[in-house]
Amino acid sequence: MRLLVQGSAGHPPILAARPPGTGRGFFFAATQPHARTKPAIRTQPSGGPAAPEGQDRAAVEDLAGDLARAGANTHDVQVSTVNLMTMNYGESYTGGMGDYALTSAEAAHTQLKKVFGLSDAAAWRGMALTSMIGVHDVAGETFTLSDAAQVRKFAGRKEIAWVSMWSAFRDRRCEKGDSASDDAATDCSGVKQSTGAFAQAFAG
Repeated sequence: MRLLVQGSAGHPPILAARPPGTGRGFFFAATQPHARTKPAIRTQPSGGPAAPEGQDRAAVEDLAGDLARAGANTHDVQVSTVNLMTMNYGESYTGGMGDYALTSAEAAHTQLKKVFGLSDAAAWRGMALTSMIGVHDVAGETFTLSDAAQVRKFAGRKEIAWVSMWSAFRDRRCEKGDSASDDAATDCSGVKQSTGAFAQAFAG
C-alpha cells in the first residue's frame, strides 16, 4: 500500500498546518505497527518534485524534522524508501529530461545520506524515481523512451529501489487530433510510441 500526501501551489498539505512534532512522522507512525507484520505496507514518503540541484532547503528540513526526528526517533518509524518525483522542473530547464532525472537523483542522494545518516550504498537503495512520461505539464519538457532507458540503466547501476512512471494510463500514443500535442493529456503520452513502450523501457 502506498499513500501520497501532497499539496499544490497555494494549497499546502493538511499536515502542513500541524503542531510541532505531529506532522508526517506522526502520520507514518500510525502505519508502522502494520508495516512490521504486513509486507504490503511500507513507509515510503514522496520526496516531492525533484530538481537537478536537489530538493529545496524547506523540503529537506521538513523531511528531516518530521521523519528523522519527530517520526523515526520518537515513534520508531522505519522509512524504507523516499520516492523522488523527477518531473516538472520549470521552464528555465531546457536540457534532456533523462539527464535531469539522473542529476536530481545524484543531488538527492547526498541529501538523503545526511538526513538519515545512511551509507552511500544504503542511500541509493532507499531511493526510488518516478518520471512523468511523454509531454509534461511544463512547456518544453518531454520525457522520451530514450530518457526512460537512460534512467533504467542508471537505476540498475546504482541499485535504486525501483523506477516507476506517471502514469500507466498515459503509456500509449495519443489519437490523431488529441490535445496532448499542445498539453499533457491524462490518457496518452503525446509522443510517438507503441502501447506499453515506456513500461518495457523501465523494465529493462
